[in-house]
Amino acid sequence: SLRIPIDCLKSNITTFDNNETELHFVDTPLIDAINIIGELHRLKFFPDENAMKEAGIALDEPVNIFISGVTLRDGLDLMLLPFGLDYVAEHGVVHVTTKVVADQKLKIEIHTNLTSPQENPEELIELITTLVEPDSWAQLGGRGVIRPYKNGLIILQTQRTHHKIS
Repeated sequence: SLRIPIDCLKSNITTFDNNETELHFVDTPLIDAINIIGELHRLKFFPDENAMKEAGIALDEPVNIFISGVTLRDGLDLMLLPFGLDYVAEHGVVHVTTKVVADQKLKIEIHTNLTSPQENPEELIELITTLVEPDSWAQLGGRGVIRPYKNGLIILQTQRTHHKIS
């Protein structure tokens, strides 16, 4: 069993876009592919077996992907999204779950120094809510919330949407 300090896990999770990866899997069970990626990138993955089972996704589903020179984030997306899966990184662990469950997990982020005191933050809010996952915002029936905060914004949204904003 591989033991990794939790502070190492947290720093690796925040660098999904800085780590290149290669995924070469042929008929590899999904759980094995997830574990291999975890070991290669020194990350702890936790598959949400209940959500996956409820969605009819088996941990032994065969993964077939052959790609290199992509970020870890893009590699995981290419591998997981065809299964209807997504991931949420929290508490030093990457939770692999269904897209439906991942979309229910909202996170607050404060984005600072986005506007000057002379600028109207409402224009930036309108731009973000129009271009980035429009249906996910409260004004269109979603759960996401965005408000001005000092020279920036405070946003309640999914991790995937936060990533698209930044």
